[in-house]
This record gives sequence, C-alpha cells and structure tokens, in this order.
Amino acid sequence: MEEIANEWMIFRMPNSAQDGICAVEILHVDDGRHVVIVEELDENPGQSVSNGWEHVVRTVHEKYPVPVADTVWIEHEREPDSYGAKLIGVWQLVTFRPARADEVQGKANWRKMTTDDWQELGLNPRE
Repeated sequence: MEEIANEWMIFRMPNSAQDGICAVEILHVDDGRHVVIVEELDENPGQSVSNGWEHVVRTVHEKYPVPVADTVWIEHEREPDSYGAKLIGVWQLVTFRPARADEVQGKANWRKMTTDDWQELGLNPRE
C-alpha cells in the first residue's frame, strides 16, 4: 500500500455557497485501486463534505492522479451521539456516479462501513 496524499484540502463550491475544507487521505492499495478517505473537519467554515460531495470528488480528481470511477470513496462524517452531547465519527462507503449529460449533478449513496469492507481493502477498521 502506498500513501499518495494526506492533507487538508479546499473544495470550491459554485454560486454563493462558501467553499469547504476537509482532510483527504489517498491510498493506492495492493489490488491497484485507489482509496480516498475524506474527513469532515470541526474547523470547516463552509459547505459540509456530504452536501458538497460532487465538488469534493471533482477537486480530488483534478488535484491528484485519481480516477473518479473504480476508486473507493470513504467519508468520515461527524454526527451527534444519541444524547446530542458530543460528535461521534461515522465511516461511510460512498458510491458515486458523476453527472450524465442530461443531469445537473451526479448521484452519491452512503452506507456505513463494515469490518468486512475495511478488510476487503486491506485496511484496519478506523474509529
């Protein structure tokens, strides 16, 4: 496994939405695929990663040698615990399809990562 990047990244938002900042880790795993792990930051002054997902993907694709297709996209989102008292991390596998010619934006679907998902990538589950 090779680490390609591990840094904070600004993702540009169109129109009047405020640009967002996230942490990005990009790995080239042993089976030849790329894994892009995007983390929401408490310090993010702008659009959330989830709400700006298409722009996050576009920025990663333009900045690094990472194809949009055949890349494993993972988001680390922070959400309130059951008491609303503190933020907990939720790791989600994101399937993403860029916009087609007749669409304004692409389609993303999120589901919680399982231990099997992490192992299939050759990575230890994250907390």
